[in-house]
Amino acid sequence: MTPGALQPAILVLVLLALAAPDACAQDVEGPDRTRVLAFARRHADIRLLFDIQRRLGNGWRGGEEGVRDYMRRVSLESEFFGWLGRHRDVYESVRSSPEGVIEVVMKVPSGKTGLFLSDAARKLDPQAEGWKTQAFEVLGRGSDRFLDAVGVGLPEAVSWSLRGEPVPAAWKRLNSRARTDAVDAAWLDAKENLWKSIESLPAGKGLFVRTFLEKDADLRRGLKAYLSSKLDVGLSKPRYLSKGRCEVDVYLDLADLDRAIEMLARSRLSPDSPWRNVDREHFIAENDGMRMLWATGVSFSPGFSSFAESEAPDWRQHKLEAEGEAELPVSAPSQRAAVGMAAQAAQEAAREALYEKVLSLRHPCGKTLAALARRPGRRNGLRALVWRVVAGKGSMVGRRLYKRPIEIPLEKVWNMVKDWE
Repeated sequence: MTPGALQPAILVLVLLALAAPDACAQDVEGPDRTRVLAFARRHADIRLLFDIQRRLGNGWRGGEEGVRDYMRRVSLESEFFGWLGRHRDVYESVRSSPEGVIEVVMKVPSGKTGLFLSDAARKLDPQAEGWKTQAFEVLGRGSDRFLDAVGVGLPEAVSWSLRGEPVPAAWKRLNSRARTDAVDAAWLDAKENLWKSIESLPAGKGLFVRTFLEKDADLRRGLKAYLSSKLDVGLSKPRYLSKGRCEVDVYLDLADLDRAIEMLARSRLSPDSPWRNVDREHFIAENDGMRMLWATGVSFSPGFSSFAESEAPDWRQHKLEAEGEAELPVSAPSQRAAVGMAAQAAQEAAREALYEKVLSLRHPCGKTLAALARRPGRRNGLRALVWRVVAGKGSMVGRRLYKRPIEIPLEKVWNMVKDWE
């Protein structure tokens, strides 16, 4: 075979490799790349399903049973996911990053999707009223020829979910309200982090989202309100980690950001405003070629035990620290005497501060040491324990203030309170 004859064959092989849905994913480092891809696919499939249900929701006449409840009851959701899985080679595209993040975009013809759901509904629910099965065909009558959704797999989220548990024992001891509060706080942190990323995105030469928002306070409120309905926790279940740390991921499709800005610009800005025709590719390029923007939120539960041996095996080496300060008395007979008196007073202040921190520690039973120390003798024992600690070497701050640090190993406190209930 001549070199010229080889070229078409090579081109075909290259095109086939590029079209293979897993081709990009193979570049991802790490042993869990297959699972990360599966995670991203599931995320994209669910987002696509939610978009379809949203589109059908307004015209659905099912009364109390909405379209989502109906699809779940007759197993139409499962049937839809199976259909997507059988057509991934046609409808799916995959991107990956050097960090191991995998993004999946599912783009399906709206007409074919509507017909499939209609036929599947007839088979799964033969007794259904005609309008129910016909309702799905509405998908093909809109202006959108295709329906698409993006999903993402984050290695750290997938790795955590693979461990199986994975709720640590100390988290299980907390009541449901404490866990809910921790998740809510992490969710708020994630949204705030995502908003900071959104503001820094470029929309063109010299154009950044923050400059768009600076034009008008109403634009900022409008964009936040619109995007709040688009933020998607997706498959990111809360990650309950050691030492009371809770994490949650939040996602935003940059196509939604593009649409939101253009919608607001057309209603509030002049016809020649560059914001009326934003190129989302600027957003995607800044986001390392990914269409999905995400952020992680973190919170720490205040109800977490300070002696969680199962959560932090090294907690026995941790020390509780505080600091005390005192002014040099003006009545002292000499500078040396003044420093000595201030050092003694700073040590007393340091012990008081340390004692307050000890009382605020939380016992594994769920109560603070302050609450447990109400029983006779306990509070005096704790106070004596702290007052046996000698503060560290102090130093002058300015000409009149003297400060001294103090610390106590957690293990010393634990040895006294471990049997408290």
